[in-house]
Amino acid sequence: MSMKTTKYKLSDMAKDLKVTNNDLIECLGKLGGEPKKTQSVLTPEEISYVLEYYTCLLYTSDAADEARS
Repeated sequence: MSMKTTKYKLSDMAKDLKVTNNDLIECLGKLGGEPKKTQSVLTPEEISYVLEYYTCLLYTSDAADEARS
């Protein structure tokens, strides 16, 4: 029994996260490796990195908003 691997393109992830392609390319640039293009397929490691990156941004943004209240 083989498992189907779903390919996740950079442009699709950017749309799902509601960020620009360039924002996501910049984020992945911090990870290092080959520069990505809009139609690049992301590796599982890159997907995890991006999700963690934007989760941290959201968390710190929420914490800053709370501190101002």
